[in-house]
Amino acid sequence: MFAPTPTWRAWATRSACILSCILFVIGECSAQSVRSSAERQPTPGIYLPPNEQHPAVALSIYRKSNHGVYVSVGTERSFIGAALTRAKALYVIDYDLLAVRFAKVNRALLAASTNRADYANLRLTASQDVWRQRSLHLTGEDKETLASPDSWAFWDKEVRESWDTGFGNFHTAPQHPNDPFFASNYLFDDRLYRHLSQLAKSARIWARLVDLRHEEEVRALCDDLKSKGLPLGVVDTSDVPNAKSGASVAAH
Repeated sequence: MFAPTPTWRAWATRSACILSCILFVIGECSAQSVRSSAERQPTPGIYLPPNEQHPAVALSIYRKSNHGVYVSVGTERSFIGAALTRAKALYVIDYDLLAVRFAKVNRALLAASTNRADYANLRLTASQDVWRQRSLHLTGEDKETLASPDSWAFWDKEVRESWDTGFGNFHTAPQHPNDPFFASNYLFDDRLYRHLSQLAKSARIWARLVDLRHEEEVRALCDDLKSKGLPLGVVDTSDVPNAKSGASVAAH
């Protein structure tokens, strides 16, 4: 569940033109999913399943966004956040290579899909051969990603066959307000799906390996964001701002 705390900050770009404010949404993770501020290597894939399963509790925060670029750690939390804020673009960052890989595969699926039902089929049941065939209609990294047998094997194991209830709940249509991902699941909401699909098709979803504890990586991310010339909307770094270094650099 989110426990959002907004922090506003002005960013400059386009030859010192002031862009929009930054809204930091800080997620309160469960004890088993809190990322330590200590310097350590990530356990690959530990944060792939979505652990904040009621993002709708933060709708009042999302609605304050200026619809600029949504920058987020994690997997589904980033796509959900971009959809709910109607972001102009999505930038997924994480220090776990598998989380970044998830974002790239999901982006390719969204780009290849023709509608929400087609996306659901590609995501949940389509064979490796179907992915390869659909990759022929894509270009660049998305084409390479979807055509790769390794991508299909990764997705089949880590998402479709995941033992974690996070993906199981995400793949189940919410019916009631207390259900996981109610009012926030783009797999079952045409409006949310269309927004993400359009971002993917227009090459406005990026994914980058970033360790927010490392100042040089954060500065490189900030430089890349500025170079894209888009207003910044929301930065969701989960509990990383609790760390002693790294995320604080982004705020300054």
